[in-house]
Amino acid sequence: MLRDAVKNYQLITVLLAKMGFTAAQVAQMSVIEAQSWLAVYLESQGIKPVTQGNTTHYIIQRKKRA
Repeated sequence: MLRDAVKNYQLITVLLAKMGFTAAQVAQMSVIEAQSWLAVYLESQGIKPVTQGNTTHYIIQRKKRA
């Protein structure tokens, strides 16, 4: 379980680095703040959430190139 938490932290750090955040800034964020920034990043990439009940799923599909 701790291994999963570390992997998730590493992944969110990489994604938020694309928005200009440093690892130190991500480490200081609360979980809710990091999730909010992640949602903003995903939305900016055209990834839309699908909400079912109390759970939100993100459907990620590659765009076809013309």
